[in-house]
Amino acid sequence: MSSGYVLLTRPLPDSLLLQAHLDLMGIKSLIAPVLSIRPAPHSFDWAEVSHYRAALITSRNTVPFLNSPPFKENIPLISIGKETSQHLVNKGFNVFYEADGTSRSLKGWMEAEGGSLLEAQNAYCKNGPGKEYIHFGGVHVSDLFRTNIMDNFSVRHVPLYEAVAADSFPEEVMAALTAQKISRILFYSARSAAIFEALCVRLGLVYALKQIQVLCLAPSVVKSLKEDLWGGIHLARTPETSALLALLEK
Repeated sequence: MSSGYVLLTRPLPDSLLLQAHLDLMGIKSLIAPVLSIRPAPHSFDWAEVSHYRAALITSRNTVPFLNSPPFKENIPLISIGKETSQHLVNKGFNVFYEADGTSRSLKGWMEAEGGSLLEAQNAYCKNGPGKEYIHFGGVHVSDLFRTNIMDNFSVRHVPLYEAVAADSFPEEVMAALTAQKISRILFYSARSAAIFEALCVRLGLVYALKQIQVLCLAPSVVKSLKEDLWGGIHLARTPETSALLALLEK
């Protein structure tokens, strides 16, 4: 792919880690977080977590806000994918099942594995297995998660964090976009992609997008983009950072 800056749009802590990795690869990058993560107020009683069939964790952003002790003994923990699982393990959680990074695969497993999950729940939970799942995530719930999971299973959603949309770009990024020095951009979610596009429209930077190749983590990100605005759109082979970064080497 072309030279120029790679633009990183994840929340700042994640983008800084990515930038350090790209530095080692000899790839220049800039950071423009389109979402910032903040704790969300909630009234969930952590002592009740064992009353649920299983806990669904669909974002790595959830992990810092989980109350650790109840999970380690009381409830199976289901992760959306490899990176979320790694963050959970790093914080001391045991992951009972890991989906392939999509809510569709999570739905398929929930439909097929109910019996073994209940058996595991009996081992984990002193109060006996519940019928309802509990989902810990953000205030914003993706349409795909609603369609695949919440519309098909009994799920209580507890928002632990809020992803707040940016209303501007950092000065250095604004200058690079204006001068058309951004050649590639990484998007991890449909929401972040939509926010970035909307900001460019509002700030009069749509012309710059034609010079940019978009690298997308998942099909949902591709579908969220307005294809005619961009120089090209590329999908990672799997919904993992390693697969996304592999696109930079082509």
